[in-house]
Amino acid sequence: VFDSLVGLSYQPKAKLLSWVVSIVLVLCYSTLVDVVSKRKLFIFLSGFFGLVFLAVGACLAYAPFGFADSVQGPHRLFGWFIYVIIESLGSLMVSLFWSFVTSTTSAASAKKGYPLIIAGSQSGALLGSFCSWHSQRLGNATLFCFGAGALALIAPMVFWYSRLVSTHEATPAVAHHEKHKTGMWEGLRILLTRPYVGAILIVSTLYEVITTILEFEMKV
Repeated sequence: VFDSLVGLSYQPKAKLLSWVVSIVLVLCYSTLVDVVSKRKLFIFLSGFFGLVFLAVGACLAYAPFGFADSVQGPHRLFGWFIYVIIESLGSLMVSLFWSFVTSTTSAASAKKGYPLIIAGSQSGALLGSFCSWHSQRLGNATLFCFGAGALALIAPMVFWYSRLVSTHEATPAVAHHEKHKTGMWEGLRILLTRPYVGAILIVSTLYEVITTILEFEMKV
């Protein structure tokens, strides 16, 4: 979609833009974590991104700033918006998911459950790639609406999961943990003061740098 509206040569700049936006959103997210429970935040974010995806699908199908305008260029702001919103979805929802699951799962269950979660994510990647492969037949607008529907399923799944965990596995950390407010800059403070967390940042950053370069070269 970004290639059709803006042009693939502008993707590195879009990556930089999404990086800046993600930092701002993560800071806002850090504030919301202190105010709202993870379950409510999960439902709110999935609903928000679901509505945005639905609107994007509708605009791509019917509005003149969608595929109806065949002229590429950096002036197509809608293409930049789509790219940034998808990158933000990956930044916020994935981290929130792992935070939510970790806070409600014991170490014993994690050893058995986490590999299944990773396997499920790979299955989702295969399904998404398969749908994208048939995008000319299905239509990109339809795929965005499909994504909105998938996001809409998160709310009932989180509700069901919460009830299941509270019934079968109330961990001490969940049952007796008193929530303390940490502030917007707590994550940055931890990165600078905890070498272990800083090392995780370095490893994940190097990995993302490599994959981003290779991904861009393959697309070009």
